[in-house]
Amino acid sequence: MKFILTIIMMSGSVHSFEYLVGSYNPYLCDAAFKSLTYTKEITNYKGRKQMATFYKNNEVLGHSCNYKKIND
Repeated sequence: MKFILTIIMMSGSVHSFEYLVGSYNPYLCDAAFKSLTYTKEITNYKGRKQMATFYKNNEVLGHSCNYKKIND
């Protein structure tokens, strides 16, 4: 089975990561996302502090996960 993690950046770019896994695990998506990204406190346009998620110094908009069965 193949697991595909897609990270969508605020700039509009998309990064995809593929992993080979033995079976479906509902926690794998969050674990993979947390291992690739980090959070830090930033100041928004109104001057207030807020937490943001980053991947390679670019802010993350969202992520999605897909599982695909590999045909042998």
